[in-house]
Amino acid sequence: MVNRKKYFNDFAGFMLLLIVGSLIVGAIEGINIGRNVKSYDTYYEEIAPGDYILFNFEINEGARLYIYFDAENLSIYDDGADVIFSIMRENDFELWISTNGTEPGILNSTFYFDDSRVDVNNLQVPYDGMYYFIVYNTNPYDVEARIDVTIVPWGHIIAAGIMAIILLVGSTGLGTRLIHTTVYNAKQEKRARRGITEEPQVSEQPATNKKDGVFCQSCGAPLTPKDTRYCSQCGASI
Repeated sequence: MVNRKKYFNDFAGFMLLLIVGSLIVGAIEGINIGRNVKSYDTYYEEIAPGDYILFNFEINEGARLYIYFDAENLSIYDDGADVIFSIMRENDFELWISTNGTEPGILNSTFYFDDSRVDVNNLQVPYDGMYYFIVYNTNPYDVEARIDVTIVPWGHIIAAGIMAIILLVGSTGLGTRLIHTTVYNAKQEKRARRGITEEPQVSEQPATNKKDGVFCQSCGAPLTPKDTRYCSQCGASI
């Protein structure tokens, strides 16, 4: 009989559990990535003097902001017009609204820009919460503003990456175990076909045989080295 090696031992079971767990968590993080990627895009929206564009998002801590905007003087095209781009947390926004919407300032803004064109990447959100994005026209003339904001949930992306690494480790460990066991079983079957076993069994002699040559099997008398052929007591052949 071929002594087969089992495919699934404790190590293989642990690797399988690791794979299933990482797949489940990775799928959850993938769903979270899809749900938390947000964007706002407007193509040259007109803003009157003292007026503003407002939009808001619920953003998780650690998310990254990718912002691009540029503003132009509506009466003189191709001439940049500085505007304020402010990102406020909810409490700061409510205080700002209570002041009848005067110009946003640096102190009440989480991120603040005062320029005609801004192109920044990888701004990290410091806290969870609702954030308000305000594009405020401080000029005495109308401006057109193009705005493009994308929010990427880096925390979920990093978690999904870690799950992918764990999945790779688990798959490698489990695959190595299965390959090793398959090769081992193939060698065992090959040896069995040749009549060779990996661990040949040595038959043990019955305990009574250990007395052969020490006591006579006929009368039980002890034998001496001189008794090479016949028992000195009963004459039985040794």
